[in-house]
Amino acid sequence: MASSILEAFRYYAILQERGFTACAVVTSYTDQQPSNTTTSTRDESAEKKRIYTQMIKHYQKQYTGLTPDTFESKLKKIFKEKPAKIKLLIVVDKLLTGFDSPPTTYLYIDKKMQDHGLFQAVCRVNRLYPPDKAHGYIIDYKDLFKSLQKSIKDYTDEAFGAFDPEDVQDLLQDRLTVAKEHLKKARKNYHMLLKNIPTPHTANQQREYFCGKRNDINALIETQPKRNELYKITRKLLRAYANIANQLTTAGYKKADIKTIVQEVHQAQQLMQAIDVISGDQQDIRQYDPIMRHILDKYISAKRSKKITPFSDKPLLALIQTEGLTNTINTLGMDEESTRSALGNNARRAIEKNKQLNPVYYQNLSLRLEQLLLEQQLGTIAYEVYLKEIETLLEDIARTTAKATHYPRTIQTQGQRTLYDNLNKDE
Repeated sequence: MASSILEAFRYYAILQERGFTACAVVTSYTDQQPSNTTTSTRDESAEKKRIYTQMIKHYQKQYTGLTPDTFESKLKKIFKEKPAKIKLLIVVDKLLTGFDSPPTTYLYIDKKMQDHGLFQAVCRVNRLYPPDKAHGYIIDYKDLFKSLQKSIKDYTDEAFGAFDPEDVQDLLQDRLTVAKEHLKKARKNYHMLLKNIPTPHTANQQREYFCGKRNDINALIETQPKRNELYKITRKLLRAYANIANQLTTAGYKKADIKTIVQEVHQAQQLMQAIDVISGDQQDIRQYDPIMRHILDKYISAKRSKKITPFSDKPLLALIQTEGLTNTINTLGMDEESTRSALGNNARRAIEKNKQLNPVYYQNLSLRLEQLLLEQQLGTIAYEVYLKEIETLLEDIARTTAKATHYPRTIQTQGQRTLYDNLNKDE
């Protein structure tokens, strides 16, 4: 919320210069403003028109058919339904009443307000939005806190008159107090989760607890609830930490406590990522949003980023296809036992996922995989041989989507290959 249309456009220009392009201005301004008489107002009008024109052109490149007349309705719709595309709307008076967007979480106030207008503006962030939004945040640049408390009291006394005072006294809470409590609860849940793992919590013990024994074909299915709990608890810990990471000292934590918390969060994230890779689970990449938001807030730069790892959000088998087995293993830095588990589990999941496409072909691959896993478990083949054999197996798993070479020339499409394999190879 800006104090004037000109300030709103200047905010937009500053954010654009710093690389934050997922924002827009929604005000009563149009480029058909009447001409002004004084030099200063003419300059301001020209500045507003310049920035407004740049903004319209920016979004016209993304959305075909967008016009100045449809700009506001289109941007509001995107902000409500696809908040990742437009993360911030800069307003002056518009959208402060009657605009309902449950994902809206933060309200930045840089405008003098009071009474009913202030109360209604604050209500823009009071909607819950599962699974992550439990409350909204108000960032007050105009020191309106006392006015805000009064506004809430004035306009909720009647609505909440039937409730006990202690039940509604915390409608407005201090962010750090709430954030600290959330972090405390998230850490407690994470510690309780770790207690279920046999001590001393080695990598092998963690892997067996969350993924089961490697030679058990049903282990991944049976341990799925444990992994789901790990992912859920760790994501909550990452979010709770990200919401207070920059203000741990202000929140009252001592240096030793901060060091412990940072180590815990780092270890939790590493464990979740390791189990994700070893099990072959494909987790929603939104789990990284909170920690990445903290990193960006702290280290944001105008320089272009450098790609230092090929991983992005690719699953393990896709990485092996593009980077090669050896490079992928070296980059992951896992020990031999974890590598065996990761490759075996991911291969088994890929076969299970695709077996309906070609039952006979994938059944043969499944038999090859189980035989290979049995041999390496019994120690009848060396680790290097196991890697070579499973690399060949992974190539065969991917071969149904690539150009296969072991079929007759007349068998060219995926559908033809499936029929050929399942009809006794009768060309």
